[in-house]
Amino acid sequence: MIEPLLRRSRTVWVYDRRGHGASGDASHYSIDREAEDVLAVPVDVVAHSYGAVCVLLALDRAPVRSLAMDEPPLFASRVDPSERDQPDRLLQQSDLDRALGRFLRAYADAQDDELSFLSSLPDVWSRLLQGTQTLGRELDAVSGDVVSALTAPSIPTLALRGADTTCPNFPKAEELLSLFPGIEISQIPGQRHLGMAFAPDAVKTRLTEFWDRVSA
Repeated sequence: MIEPLLRRSRTVWVYDRRGHGASGDASHYSIDREAEDVLAVPVDVVAHSYGAVCVLLALDRAPVRSLAMDEPPLFASRVDPSERDQPDRLLQQSDLDRALGRFLRAYADAQDDELSFLSSLPDVWSRLLQGTQTLGRELDAVSGDVVSALTAPSIPTLALRGADTTCPNFPKAEELLSLFPGIEISQIPGQRHLGMAFAPDAVKTRLTEFWDRVSA
């Protein structure tokens, strides 16, 4: 929902990650291959959630001018153990709607009103359901020690956060500053992990201000 706003003033390239949308897939999966996909993108990158982890993994090799990352899931191991396996169990039962709902609640900090709104948008919900086919492997990829494999950004970096985010999956502001000294943090008031969907104007403002400073 943020892309149409950014297209008003910038050239925007949006690609489907492996196994998503129009992108193909392979029998063997590795998050490192997803990170390598970023190497072909000499641009100012906006990366949300799992995509932000992919970008961070490639920063030492990628021709990226600046990075705006929105809540990378660096601490999936902190999620309540009773919730961790629920999405995968429901996926194995082909209960995609419930699996997606449990995942969004446990790993994306989604609330009931947000889920109701998203499920009321057929195009959006169908794309989210399509993405459940890669949920298991992506959760596996971030379930261990993700932090030790990351490179601290040496480029201008903005870390977006929902001001109301409480899900332990995502680093707190002080943890971001400890992991990535020198980055800029901007919190979106009244939002959690899905601020790009529910507060696109606020996110656009933060991004535009950040890019203006970088250009200056």
